[in-house]
This record gives sequence, structure tokens and C-alpha cells, in this order.
Amino acid sequence: MAENNSGLIKLNSLTERQQTITTIQPSYDALCDRFYLETATDLALRSGDGTITRQKQAFLDNREKRMIELMHMMQTQSYTFSELHQKIIYEPKKRIIDVPDFFPDRIIERAATDLIKPLIIDSLVRNTYGSIKGRGLHDCAAQIKMAVALAGPNAYFVKIDAKHYYESIDHDRLKRILRDLLEDDRLYDLFCGIIDAHKKGLAIGVYPSQYLANLYLSIVDWVMIEGYGFKYYFRYMDDIVIILPNKQEANRALDILKYLFALIKLTIKNNERVAPLTYGIDFCGYVFYPTHTALRKSIKLRAQRKARLLDKMGVSDEVWKQQMAAYYGWFVHADCAHLWLSLVKHRHIHYKNKMKTLAEIKESLSGMFDLPKSAFVPINKLANIEILVKDTKILPPFDQDDDKRQHDRIAIKFAYLDQAGEHYTISGSIAVVERLSRYKEHLPFTLKIVERISARKKTYYCIE
Repeated sequence: MAENNSGLIKLNSLTERQQTITTIQPSYDALCDRFYLETATDLALRSGDGTITRQKQAFLDNREKRMIELMHMMQTQSYTFSELHQKIIYEPKKRIIDVPDFFPDRIIERAATDLIKPLIIDSLVRNTYGSIKGRGLHDCAAQIKMAVALAGPNAYFVKIDAKHYYESIDHDRLKRILRDLLEDDRLYDLFCGIIDAHKKGLAIGVYPSQYLANLYLSIVDWVMIEGYGFKYYFRYMDDIVIILPNKQEANRALDILKYLFALIKLTIKNNERVAPLTYGIDFCGYVFYPTHTALRKSIKLRAQRKARLLDKMGVSDEVWKQQMAAYYGWFVHADCAHLWLSLVKHRHIHYKNKMKTLAEIKESLSGMFDLPKSAFVPINKLANIEILVKDTKILPPFDQDDDKRQHDRIAIKFAYLDQAGEHYTISGSIAVVERLSRYKEHLPFTLKIVERISARKKTYYCIE
């Protein structure tokens, strides 16, 4: 990615990134397969809250006939997308979403999106969250919490989000990104039709939109991380947070973001923020401080109201536990055990103790091999990079009270092949631990840590 005369890296296509994508290219032919369409139809029927609407019922009453029509549409590419209908929802605030007809729009959109979804996800940076299995709010919170612990109390942060993001997405640029990503012309034409079904931007509430919206900003992610080397960069849909060592670097990062957003015809909201880390990063429902992580006030209030209502109703301990499980998921990633206990009160409710404090995280990241804490590199930052391993050290399990994770971790002292200096990382991957333990006597040696996706769609690391 070349720099222009102002020192800013130019925004490029995904072509360069494509060279590293290993996901098999999807084919339009899959959309002509009866079994694949039947599966997509079942998923579309169960979408939302699973309610059988009038449109869904009308389809079910004539399912075989409709499936034959759908097969013909896909084989002849004779489908047309109908006009979208607006609907008001509350989650909890009022929102207006666009709803397509169930037949054939929602079925085709579901089938096509699920077909290219692995390719889209593979083109995103690891620190992109939202609409990705295993990379939701809580995973994002855990990663930011780790970054805050590593950055130290004197660091600064930048926080921005896009103004009217979905409706501001430029159709032509989005199509160019898809053109770089998709090799199948028929599949590309299909998505052009999905995009153009909404006159301006992307339709909120349409299944493909969440993945296309994530893809649209991916080029900004790659420029910021690979082009400029911003290590602690995080994006949840159109909300972006970057943690930096000082105010000067934070202002520089903000200027670059403004430049990149202007290139892709997006506007940053006027609530942009550059502030010391000690002020707290309000992001994804949490407020991250150097000393602790707090819950956003609105979430705490909702949890307290829900607990009071359940207490007033006199529900059993089991029902209380089920109803408050979602809130417990929020509390787990914050340092607010006392608040949670105040909600539980006298009830005999036992949850697995997953609440880790910032102090515990920092302790797990303490300096090793006589190297400073600043030399620590998260394992996900080493994916697909060849390194020189100089030393290893076996560490006890992080979750010593968790029976499911009673396996050792390994600390790795390494150097980049093209850079001076030494660093270290820590991995809990069984594959990495076992492999490096076997070859310890052969140190030093070079290797590549690669990222893999398990059958259960979980990310893990192994050695190539």
C-alpha cells in the first residue's frame, strides 16, 4: 500500500489481501442444488423469533410448488427482488428496519449469504467483531481488556463511529470490494441485485446487510493494522477503538481515520473522542479502565430492574437463574462481583466462577525470560508469520479451577526474522504446547504459527 505525498497510505482494494485467503471460492451452482435451497429455506423459516407469519404460512401451504419455482428462478437467473417493507422494532430503543418478502427474497438472500459468509469472514481482521460466530460483544470485551492491561495507565485511546452507517454505504465501492472477492460472475451479479434492491446504502434488517456492512469497512481495518501498524485496534461493526501510547499518536490515528472514512464516503459522528485511558473507554456495553472494567450504567440499571421484578413475582431460584443468565454474561467480563451478589441476595444459585479481575489478567501477562511486559505479543498477532523460537517455558493452566481447561500453557521467547529485538508470547493451544515441548532440545529453530477453525467454528492455533 503506497503512501501519498501527505504521508497517508492510500486505500487499496482487497486484491492484495486475497492472496492470503485460503477459503474455497463459492460457486453459484450451489444455489441451484435442491438440498442446499431446502436447508436455506428451513433456516429462513426459523429466522427472527421463529414466529410463523402469514407470508411463511402461505409458503408452507404450497411448499413443493414454491420450491420448484425457486429452483427454476435460480437455474435461469429470472428472479427479481421485490420492494422492501418497513417495520418498527424495539431492542430496547425504537428502530425502523426493512423487511423483504419471504418468498423468494429472504430465501435467496439467506442461501447466497451463507454461501459467501466464510469468504467474507476470512477477509476480515481478527479484531473485527459483530455478526461473526465466536466474535461477539463479550469476545470483543475480553480482547480490549487484555489490550488495556498491556497498554498501561499512561496510554490514550481514540473512539469513533460512523454517522448513519448503513444508509451511507456507497453501492459502487461495495460492489468493487465484492468484485475483488468473488470470482463467480453469476454470484457477483446476484449480490449486486441484493445491494441495489435498497436505493440508498444497505437495508437494516436484511440478512446479507450485516455481513456486507462488516466487509465494507474491512479495508480500513487492514490499512490501520497492516499499513500503519496500530497494534490495539478494535472494530465492532462501525464503532472503532484504538489504544495508543500517547496523545500525539492518538491524534495521528484520528486524522488517518478521518482521511480513510472520507475516501469511502463515510462521515464520522461528532462524538469522536481522544482521551487518556484513565478516563475509561465506553465500548460494547463496558467501560474499560487501567485498574478495572465496569459495566455501562444502562446495563446495570436494566439488570437491577429485572432482578427486582423477578423478586417481586416470587419466582423460583431456577427460573431466576434462567431469566438472569444473559445479564450474568455481561457481569462475567466486568469487575463487579459485589454488585452481582447484591442481585442474587439469599438465593441458592451457583454459577461457574468465570469472573476474572484485571489484576489476574496482568499477573498472567507478567514479564518472562527477563523481558519487559512491553515485549509481550498476543498469539493472534503472530498468525501466519515466520518467527525464530529461542526458548520455551511451560506454565500452569490459567483456569486452575476449571476442569475443562486443566492443561498447561507455554511461553515462547522469539524474534522476528526481519527485525532486531526479542519478544515473547503465551499459548494455551494443546497442539502448540505438545509440538514445542517435543522439539525443545533443538532450539533455536524457525516456525510459523497458523490460525485454524475447528469443526465447531472455534479458532485455534497450531504450528506449520
